[in-house]
Amino acid sequence: DDSEALVHRNLAVQTVHTVKPMLGSVLYNLISNAIKYRSPDRALVVSVTSRTEGEFTIVDVADNGLGLDVVRFKDKLFGLYKRFHTHTDGKGLGLFLVKLQVEALGGKVDVTSVLNEGTTFSVSFQNSPVEQATNFSLPAPA
Repeated sequence: DDSEALVHRNLAVQTVHTVKPMLGSVLYNLISNAIKYRSPDRALVVSVTSRTEGEFTIVDVADNGLGLDVVRFKDKLFGLYKRFHTHTDGKGLGLFLVKLQVEALGGKVDVTSVLNEGTTFSVSFQNSPVEQATNFSLPAPA
C-alpha cells in the first residue's frame, strides 16, 4: 500500500511504569487499527500524546479515520471477536486485548469517536509501579 501516513508525537510524560510487552501490544493494536480503519478520503494522521492526571499517566492514540458509533456499539466495543467495519481483514481481537491488558495492569481504557472524523483511545496507566513493571520510555516514531 502506498498511502501516506503522518504520525505526531507529543509526550509530556516520557516514562510509563508498566510491563513493557503489554504496553507495546496496546500501542501496536491501537496504531494498527488506525491504519486499518483509515479514511479513503484523506491522508492518515495518527497522534500519540501523553499526560499525567492524578495518579494516572494517560496515553492517547488519536486518528482521523473512519470513526465509529460509540453510542451504538458501546457495550460491544471491547468484546471478543467483535468487528465494526467489514471492508478489511480482522479477527476482532485487538480491542479485546487492549482492554484485557490495560485492566490487568490496573488501568482503564476509554474511547471517543465521531463517524467519518476519527477516534481517540485514552489509556490510563497507574503512576505507581505495578508488580513486575519496568520503566519504559515511549518509542520515537520510525
